[in-house]
Amino acid sequence: MVRANGLRFRTMVDGPADGEMFILLHGFPEGAESWAKQVDALAKAGSLAVAPDLRGYGLSDAPEGVEKYAIGHLVEDVAGIIKAFGRSDAHVAGHDWGAIVAWFFAARHPQMTKTLTALSVAHPNALSALYFALLTLPLFAFGLGLIASDLGWHPRLPGRRRRNASGKPLLYR
Repeated sequence: MVRANGLRFRTMVDGPADGEMFILLHGFPEGAESWAKQVDALAKAGSLAVAPDLRGYGLSDAPEGVEKYAIGHLVEDVAGIIKAFGRSDAHVAGHDWGAIVAWFFAARHPQMTKTLTALSVAHPNALSALYFALLTLPLFAFGLGLIASDLGWHPRLPGRRRRNASGKPLLYR
């Protein structure tokens, strides 16, 4: 167990103590073991590979209260783990939820980030744009479709249809 940021973290560690440090952050609902092959490969290449169970996962401490899982706490956990190994910086990799933590870590601690590898998750700014697009644009398009339907412009959506002079609905082909 590694002590950092006031908590205990179960970590998979392999490689020489003086090797380049790589910290590997798992996704949800995974744990440190999801990095087992990478830990082995990095160690064989002469690097110190560290894959912690993030707070609340596996055998790592799980503090009470949702506020204890804010991104700032998770970022400081990573900084604390790096410092616990006597290091001032590391190569940081994250997958899924771990990639979100890695992005925020690199932004808050650029001096501690030698390199950043984010797997399966884009930069948070891209995610916010994607979030906007996925949640608002379909609603906007659906709303335009309903307006078009009400005006008789779209034949396949429910709503009022254009009618001919005798009041019968127009046929669309």
